[in-house]
Amino acid sequence: MKWPLGKVDYKVAADYLQLDLTKRNFVPYMLFIDRKGIIRAQYTGGDQEFFKESNQAQTIKAEALKYLSEPAGPVRAPAKKK
Repeated sequence: MKWPLGKVDYKVAADYLQLDLTKRNFVPYMLFIDRKGIIRAQYTGGDQEFFKESNQAQTIKAEALKYLSEPAGPVRAPAKKK
């Protein structure tokens, strides 16, 4: 199965992901966006269990399939964090 990837300027990504730029953000930074355009899960390099090398592919695939199995709906902008 192939997964789409993208690349964007750091400031644009930080704004979209609502990163706290006063904190250290570890790479990789992976997020899962559902079919409606909502960020449903976010992981950073600090999430060692998620990025554990021994089961990384299975973990990523399982997380993606959770959202791919949901029905598509109208696309909307992600909600802002408070």
